[in-house]
Amino acid sequence: MVTKATAAAVQANSQNNSTGQDGVLAVESSFDRRIQLSSWPASCAHPEATNIVSVVCGNSRLHWSIHEGFESEFTSSIFWKTTALAEADVAPSKKTDSAKTLTKYFPKNAYPTLGGPNFTEKNLTLSNLYSYITQKRIPFFHIYVVTTNPEASDRIPGLFEQVPCCIHQLKATDFFEGNEHALYSGVGVDRCATLYAARELYGAAVLVIDGGTALTYTATDSKGQLMGGGGITLGLGIKCRSLNENTGALPYLNNDFVKDRIEQCEAKKEPLPIFGSRNTEDAILVGILREFADTLCSTIEEWVAHIHKEWEEEANDTKVVEEAADSQAGGNEKSKERRTLTVVVTGGDAPILEKLLHPQYSYVLPPNERHAQVMSKVTVVSIKNMSTHGISLMLKKRAVPYDHMSKVEQVRHDLLGSRVVQPKAAVTGRRKAPPQLRGTVVDLKRDLSTSLSRDAFKVKYDNGDTAIMGPFELFDCLMEYHKVGEDVSVTARDTADEAENRTLQKNRARSAAVALSSLVMDLQFKYQKMQMEEEEETRQQAAEQQQPQRQLPAVVEPDTEPPPAKRPLETAEEDGSASKVQKQSGNSRHSMDQLKEIALGRSPAARKAAAVPDSKPAAHSTPDSGTKVITSPSSTTKATGETSTAAEAGPSKAKPESSSKKFQITAAEIKRDSTSYVSRRVAKKFDGAVYFGTIGAYTPPAENEDEDAALWHVEYDDGDEEDYDVHEMVKYLKLYASKQHEDPQKQV
Repeated sequence: MVTKATAAAVQANSQNNSTGQDGVLAVESSFDRRIQLSSWPASCAHPEATNIVSVVCGNSRLHWSIHEGFESEFTSSIFWKTTALAEADVAPSKKTDSAKTLTKYFPKNAYPTLGGPNFTEKNLTLSNLYSYITQKRIPFFHIYVVTTNPEASDRIPGLFEQVPCCIHQLKATDFFEGNEHALYSGVGVDRCATLYAARELYGAAVLVIDGGTALTYTATDSKGQLMGGGGITLGLGIKCRSLNENTGALPYLNNDFVKDRIEQCEAKKEPLPIFGSRNTEDAILVGILREFADTLCSTIEEWVAHIHKEWEEEANDTKVVEEAADSQAGGNEKSKERRTLTVVVTGGDAPILEKLLHPQYSYVLPPNERHAQVMSKVTVVSIKNMSTHGISLMLKKRAVPYDHMSKVEQVRHDLLGSRVVQPKAAVTGRRKAPPQLRGTVVDLKRDLSTSLSRDAFKVKYDNGDTAIMGPFELFDCLMEYHKVGEDVSVTARDTADEAENRTLQKNRARSAAVALSSLVMDLQFKYQKMQMEEEEETRQQAAEQQQPQRQLPAVVEPDTEPPPAKRPLETAEEDGSASKVQKQSGNSRHSMDQLKEIALGRSPAARKAAAVPDSKPAAHSTPDSGTKVITSPSSTTKATGETSTAAEAGPSKAKPESSSKKFQITAAEIKRDSTSYVSRRVAKKFDGAVYFGTIGAYTPPAENEDEDAALWHVEYDDGDEEDYDVHEMVKYLKLYASKQHEDPQKQV
């Protein structure tokens, strides 16, 4: 569905338009439809697309096909048929994984095209599908629909609800453009597609007979133009069923019986008798087949006469016959070519109809001299899936190579297929930040100007929602994708090659954003400002790396080297080196009593309490243990008292601290110095896996709130975000202390 924010976003983008016109808002309402009516060149398959699907919605069946890309001329590689989509399978629902539903209507040999080599019967999940398709240059499906059954075609978007795709419904004029006078309202688009394929394959004058649920015939004239709608009558199956259902005694002849009986006649060369049938089944069959044969023979005879008349008129008007007689052999070849007439038989009943169009009826019916004479003037061919071939040939004819496009059109094609991410939403006192939506640019509405400032872009998010964006919002989403990339659920199992593809996809998003900004004046200024901000950030990061990193609060770690021996204060005084003791303590303004405490090896808390408030934290070692203690501004008076008690007992009685001692922190300590934990690393378990993150900001409680209402905002390395309260801080800081050796971004 189209998100509620779409209208506001489009309006905001139009206000940023350098032309000052409300161009983006002029997008046709049909652009928001789940199925787009075709328009060219917008409906052209992308030159780099490899995920192309067509479906012809007939009266009783859906005829599917997977097409190759531009370089293979969009030829069909896989064909299959299904029943109409069940309503339960296409009802919008984001709670279920639609990948398994999708594969119910796709054959197993099509699974690799959908989701790659790992998309097997045991792994039919959306995450596997997205993991594969988001690595492709065009990470969405082009779906072309030809329909004579609106109820069936209206369900197709529901099947692809959670799959990135753009669905185009083709029109009759897509196949016979400029021949609108012959296209009456309601003419079957499937018939036009079939006839178009026949004309492209066999020449201008062609007749197509389609034997399906209904039997139809459609033809072109000598110039390849559509000759009206042609005829429609009942198909073989309906005739047999109708006799059974509307009479009390006649049996139903199913398709298998009809085929077997015809094969018997052909093998034995014993036609079904017009008179003298020996059983009811033969009587029904000969009546239906004779009706078909006579109807088709008369149709072909009239069509051949019409074409011959056109040829004679053309010859009289242009004197082609006289000129051809005096011309070279090429003229004779042209004359010969123009007199080649082809009848194409297609549809489910094509094998039976082809036999009836044989000059001798293929021994199914008794021979007829008139029938033989008519059929000698044409060539009959039988081809399956003609409407699908028509779609392939039409896409090939309308395709424009990338190097033949204008610069503006090239940028549009660069934007199509780009992955995008919604920029992070501002978090104000929320316990958990909303997830960033990822999606794909699947379609666009072109403006006729040479600028892209008034174009509208359709984005289909991975959750099934869609949004219409102007160039400004699209620019931000492209740059955000370049920054954060795909979600960890998609990239978790990536190989090295797949990870490289992800990097290429991120770089493409930035390149597309830069190309977009080059054609929109206001975006040029925005991009230049962004570049300057990035350069400044890079300089700041370089400067921070040159500075010593600040100490972390209260972490007890094992020391790799024994602590240096400390001299007694008396020795220092005898040597006249009190200033050295001051320097060793980390503070040159200590009193003599403070120096004495330090010389006696007091604990880090005692030294912190004795230090001047603005002094920096210092690392030191206790006299009787091999542990290093890092002090912080969060050291407390209570700790000082405890340390003094230990010191009074003397250094020899101090209990050594274990190197395996756990992380020392409490909720009270965190509350006393809440801001010092910003930039600290944390760890949290999700579904058994440990995820690392960084505390990015601190939000104090409001005046009327308890102090436990304070929040620390955490940004995980995979892009997710969350807020911790003080108790969660204690829990996940402690977890990090035990897991920090696994952290790839461990702080030194």
